[in-house]
Amino acid sequence: MRRLALLGFCLFLAACAVTPDKSVTPSSVSGKAFSQPVALNAELIQRIHNTARHLGFDDSSYAFMAQAVPHPYEAQQVNKILSYRADASMQPASTIKLLTTAVALERLGPEHRGFTEMRALALTDHQQLRGDLWLIAGADPEFGLSTLWEMLVKLRSQSIRVIEGDLLVDRHRFKPSRFDQDLAPIDDAPEFPYNYIPDALSAHGGLQDILIRADRSATQAKLVPDLPGIVVDNQLLLNDAPCHRWSSSGWKIPQQRLESDGRTVIVLSGTFPRQCTQQAKLQLVDRNRLLEAQFRWLWTQLGGDWHGRLREVAEDEAARTSMTNNSATTLLVRREARPWGEWIRPLNKRSDNALTRLLFLEIGALAAGPNMKNVSSFDLADREIRAWLTKRSINPEGLVLDNGSGLSRTERVTARQMVSMLIKLSQEHRYHDLMMSLPVAGEDNTLKRRYTGSLANGSARLKTGSLWNVSAIAGVVYDRKQRPWMVSVMVNHPKASAAAPLITEIVDTIASYDLD
Repeated sequence: MRRLALLGFCLFLAACAVTPDKSVTPSSVSGKAFSQPVALNAELIQRIHNTARHLGFDDSSYAFMAQAVPHPYEAQQVNKILSYRADASMQPASTIKLLTTAVALERLGPEHRGFTEMRALALTDHQQLRGDLWLIAGADPEFGLSTLWEMLVKLRSQSIRVIEGDLLVDRHRFKPSRFDQDLAPIDDAPEFPYNYIPDALSAHGGLQDILIRADRSATQAKLVPDLPGIVVDNQLLLNDAPCHRWSSSGWKIPQQRLESDGRTVIVLSGTFPRQCTQQAKLQLVDRNRLLEAQFRWLWTQLGGDWHGRLREVAEDEAARTSMTNNSATTLLVRREARPWGEWIRPLNKRSDNALTRLLFLEIGALAAGPNMKNVSSFDLADREIRAWLTKRSINPEGLVLDNGSGLSRTERVTARQMVSMLIKLSQEHRYHDLMMSLPVAGEDNTLKRRYTGSLANGSARLKTGSLWNVSAIAGVVYDRKQRPWMVSVMVNHPKASAAAPLITEIVDTIASYDLD
């Protein structure tokens, strides 16, 4: 009895972790909001735990925290907290993007821009660039086929027709310059866009469009556009799966084969649905081979002639040739991307892993000082994020950062850290920039079909996160008095994909709250 009395007292203060009573009948989960205002009491928390048990989740497989933020017009501070295992270090999946973008908004600023440059050491002579053409990567999130075309048009307009030398690619803004090399894929689908690992040259430019069509008897596959030196070996067989399940019904990871004549062959194998057409962006070709083919094709389309090849330069070679010293080189073309402030919205709305990884690395690149030349950009970004939290009196213990996107098996954060971060940010001028980048409950992107029958519909702004063993949300939910609550829920369990009713119940609990 003393234990139950103490438990009830703690819950009345709304800040404790509760062990549910197994004798209580599990609640019926409807996914709809509570019809009556709710209070933060033992019965309510017990109801959440019963839902978790009803769904098959043990007490250690989930954690959550929600804390009210006072409105400016409120005379008294509102200190309402709903929490369970708030200090447990959990896999956050894509909800960690909130932390990455929050830090980036301060450290980089919304006006920070990526760039790409073409430079040369030699001057042009009678429509000829006699030396090498350098492509300098500056973390431009837009760089790809269309932007490369724009740059080559500008290069061609300078009366340059023949490039005698090589295309030298300098990716050394980040350290190491190629994080994708020798890195194990997160799952068995490394070719799909969400698995793309960016470098300083590109966020998505390493993806290639491929068009696959099937009738009742055969399949056809071709690259869009058809690039020189890259061919498709289509070995796909037909199946009777639904067209929308083409990638999970017998599709196999495409393979690359280098022929003796220098051609790159993309081998498609497995099966593909009958009477199905799909155009997808995939990682099909080594990014340097793809860029070389794109460059040669585009330059030829512009009436140019290129006698060289693509070569990725080492950092010491770039230093020896003084490419980092702008006064020693000739700037031929420079493009700047849209400011990063415009990329935060699609990054979080679409949960773009490649953009987030690029942003995470850029945080590290800008933190690199003269005495940090050999420090990894990942390590520098990690330091910056921890320093940001510490400056706001948020304990970073339990935080594990991998790539800042949540596409990781090692990344960890606590619900308290997420909620505390959001509450601190709500007092800063970048808060609305971050909130406007989040999906709206029941309206768009990852929340379009969620919370449609809830009081949270149309008002809550939440970042979702999901991996095969993770389901999570984080963001802001408004109660009946339109008071904002910062919320973080994380479920780590092999059946996490079935956690929607539990997460919905927590969100509905906050949306239905109306008692002070």
